[in-house]
Amino acid sequence: MLNAQALPRRIDELLVSGRYEPPVLPEVAQAVLRETSKASCEPRRLADILKRDAAMAAGVLRMANSPAYAPVSPIVSLSQAISRLGLEAIRRMAVAVACESRLFRVRGREAEARALYFRSTVGAFVAQELARHLRLNVEDAFLGGLLHDLGEIILLGLVADLEATGSAAPIDAVRAVLSERHAAVGAAAVEHWALIPRVAVAIRHHHETEGATDTASASLLFISDHVVAAFLDARPLDAQALAPALGRLNLYFDDLEAVAARRDELLGWARGLE
Repeated sequence: MLNAQALPRRIDELLVSGRYEPPVLPEVAQAVLRETSKASCEPRRLADILKRDAAMAAGVLRMANSPAYAPVSPIVSLSQAISRLGLEAIRRMAVAVACESRLFRVRGREAEARALYFRSTVGAFVAQELARHLRLNVEDAFLGGLLHDLGEIILLGLVADLEATGSAAPIDAVRAVLSERHAAVGAAAVEHWALIPRVAVAIRHHHETEGATDTASASLLFISDHVVAAFLDARPLDAQALAPALGRLNLYFDDLEAVAARRDELLGWARGLE
């Protein structure tokens, strides 16, 4: 049994041993991000990229018809999804589908991984709506909200690997490791992708925002993380805990409460992605 002191040491050994490889964003998702970042991005070319991966294509179509995007009439093709929803929406969907189908999966810890994915999608939509209110970059906010706890799923996978060798750990020790290490581990993984560097900075500092080079993005994730916790625990927002981050964003608590009042709607959007 690994105690609270031994577990972090074993995790560190795995991270630096050369046996650990950062999670890889699926090739089709990477191609979508590259293609949509081009000024000359062609919808037909983008549809062809998505069709390379049947699960990705099906996931994007499912998301395009979910409550979060609420199409007036059903979207039945990738070309239709691209033309009606736009390139930025397709970028967000591609990463979300990759998270759901590939990244947020841990053998032996399936229920915890699914809960983390749901919490992350709620965070993505909360961050997106806050960014819209503040006129910040909506796509960066969505991806930051979606990936800000990626480090937790990575660490959970390492814990599962240790357990598979007979090195179990008490739940309190696992929770402490996830809490203390997830921001740095998740940021390092996103940095490894070299596709969305601004998001990696915000992820690294979403709990300690004052050290960030982009305090606005980090503060946005800090706030959205607190909002999600309040949503899932069905409790009110803590104005005192949020005050410094709200001040850095010039965001009034009343404005934040207006977003929080949409709890059922935003939770419904996230459920539509499961």
